[in-house]
Formats: sequence, structure tokens, C-alpha cells
Amino acid sequence: RFKTYDKLLKELKLIASEAEWKQLQDVPAKERQHLVDKFWEKRDPTPETVKNELMTEFYSRVFLAETYFWQGNDEKGWFTDQGKVY
Repeated sequence: RFKTYDKLLKELKLIASEAEWKQLQDVPAKERQHLVDKFWEKRDPTPETVKNELMTEFYSRVFLAETYFWQGNDEKGWFTDQGKVY
């Protein structure tokens, strides 16, 4: 359900606590999806709905930061200083 796990980790590092990020790094491959689901469930502002608004907003911003702040090199737009703030 996610791109590559390495890319996902880099994105989640922007909002994960250090403990969460370490746990996400160390989890066995077969448990990754479950842990990522739990990560977002914990942040769901309205768990009674199907949509996780925070997750949607986060990935929308990652996409926009990638679009607007990419510098034409290997560094992703969302990983630039401007992209991290956005």
C-alpha cells in the first residue's frame, strides 16, 4: 500500500517522534503495514469516519512541497528546508 518503505520512512520522519521513527525503522518487513496503519490511526482526528484527514493533508503537502520546492537535483522537494516547513 505504500511506495517504497525507505521513502515512506523519510516522509514520516518529518512528523514522527524519535521513538516512533526508530520503531518504524526496526520493524520486520512483514509487520510494516500494520505499524504504519497504527501510526496513522493514532493521529486520526475523527476516528469514527473512514477518511483520515490528517494523513490526507500530510500527503497533500508532501506532494505540493515536492512540486514547488524540488531543486532539479536528487534532493526531494519535501526534504528541502522550505519543504520541511511547508
